Amino acid sequence: MTTGGVLSEKDAPDQSQFTDEEIRAFTEEAHRVGIPVASHAQGAPGIKSALRNGVDTIEHGFYIDEECLELFEETGAVFVPTLSIMHRLVTEGADHGVPEYGLEKARNARDAHWDATRRAYEAGIPIALGTDFIGPDLVPHGMNAMEAELFVEEIGMSEHEAILAGTATAAKTVAADDIGTLEEGNYADFVAFEDSPLEDISNLREPDTVYKGGEAVGL
Repeated sequence: MTTGGVLSEKDAPDQSQFTDEEIRAFTEEAHRVGIPVASHAQGAPGIKSALRNGVDTIEHGFYIDEECLELFEETGAVFVPTLSIMHRLVTEGADHGVPEYGLEKARNARDAHWDATRRAYEAGIPIALGTDFIGPDLVPHGMNAMEAELFVEEIGMSEHEAILAGTATAAKTVAADDIGTLEEGNYADFVAFEDSPLEDISNLREPDTVYKGGEAVGL
C-alpha cells in the first residue's frame, strides 16, 4: 500500500506510504523469487513511487496524472482500476453500513477515478479487470462482470476490449504463462455463452457452461 485509502479511517487516498527504499526492497525481494508485486495506490505521488521502484500493477489509481501515464508506458506496468467497488460504495455503501468517512472519501474520488481510467485507456496503458469483490453483501463473489460493464459503459472500451481486460491482460498480472488465452499449451479453463457478450457485455453475467481442463463441469 503506497497510499492511504477510502475505507481506512486514519489516512487518505492522496497520502503516500513507504519510502522509495522500502518499496524497492519489497519489489527486489519479490522479483528475486519470481513473485509479481501489486500496490494499492490511489494518489499520484504514491503511484509514481510504486512505478519507479518496480511495482508491476497499480490497483485503483484514482489520481493518475500525465507523469504517471509516462511511467506506466516506460515500465510496462498494468493498471487495475477496480471501478466496480467504487461504484458500489457510492451507490449502495450507506445501505451496507459503510462508515460516513468512507462514503465521503469515495464520493470525493469517484469522478477523478473515472477520468483517470479513461485517460489511461486513451493512452493505451494495459488495463486489467479487478473488482475488490471479496465476498460480503456489498462486494459479493460472482459479480466480476460489473467491472466489464463499467469499462464499456463509462470508459468507452469495446466489448472485446473489456473481455480482454479480464482474460489476456489480467493474466499479465500474475506469474503464469499458461492462462488468459485459448491456445495450445494453456489451461482449458473457460466459460461458454449462448448469448454473446461481444454483442452485449451484460451477457457475461449469464454463462451457460463452465469448462475446466477442457471438460464441461456445468455452472
